[in-house]
Amino acid sequence: MTVNFSTNQYKNFIGLSPVRIPLARFFALFLVLSLHHFLTPDAYSQSLQETSISVTATVEATAIEVITVREMNLLGVERVENQVTINPINSERSALMMAEGAPGASFRLTFEPSREMVNLDGAGLIFVDYAVSGYTQDEQQSSELFAEETQELEFSEDGEYYVWIGGTIDLSEATPGRYEGEFTLEVEYN
Repeated sequence: MTVNFSTNQYKNFIGLSPVRIPLARFFALFLVLSLHHFLTPDAYSQSLQETSISVTATVEATAIEVITVREMNLLGVERVENQVTINPINSERSALMMAEGAPGASFRLTFEPSREMVNLDGAGLIFVDYAVSGYTQDEQQSSELFAEETQELEFSEDGEYYVWIGGTIDLSEATPGRYEGEFTLEVEYN
């Protein structure tokens, strides 16, 4: 079973309640960037003009729920030497997900640290190096940066684990257009 949320559908959830997706393996199509006018000389060169994010989840079991609490916000982020950086430990712009499972149970979280996004309108690439941190409580400043793509973790006594997603987006080979890529996050019991 696959559950698809378009950007417009996701926006309907904002302010109402978090999106709940029961699953053991979670695959997120992440960071679909629209860069209309972003790279043109007349554009406001220090911020992204438009962003959209879509989420796709593949459900294999109902033992773990992953809730998308907040999407990554790239609007107004300063660009330095053709790069945009979102720190998952201290930036309110990072994406936030919460996994719910059996209290105290161990689980494995795996993600792909680097992805390439392609311009849907022609030539141009965007390279994304993801940075992911996590903690058993909703305390972003206390979260620990994941040094490896696979982490062996435990749910809190309340059965929760929080994951913040940021990274560095390299725009050096980008041209104006709409970009699409994916971020894959896999969560499963050990």
